[in-house]
Amino acid sequence: MWNKINSDEDIKELMEVAHICDDFSTDVLSVSYSRTGYENSLLITLDKNFYFDKMEMLFEGVRHFRFSGRNDSNVSTINGYSLEIRTDLLGKTRNNKLIVWTDDCKVEHRNGYFDFEKDNCIVIADSLKYRFIV
Repeated sequence: MWNKINSDEDIKELMEVAHICDDFSTDVLSVSYSRTGYENSLLITLDKNFYFDKMEMLFEGVRHFRFSGRNDSNVSTINGYSLEIRTDLLGKTRNNKLIVWTDDCKVEHRNGYFDFEKDNCIVIADSLKYRFIV
């Protein structure tokens, strides 16, 4: 069953059930990007070993995506975690909610473009849902 992220409370619940904390580190098992018509989606499968078997994160309405492994011995490891709902990334006249998932980098909106630190994992999308799988 998919769980949708609609609020800060939903994010807090995800962090609790997945045992996500400041020293979060996980292995990325797969990343699948698809486009159907004008809709972009991204499915990321994570493995946290002893906290949960596997988790899928499905981002829909993807506006920006970049994946970069952070561990020299295993390029599919992500260290750090930031998930937030932002309403300030599309300019002052727009109040659209966007899901921003990063490996703990800051995201800004400048001159019509998303601006962030180099070599970070980042997904900016209209929506996010997740589920735990066996």
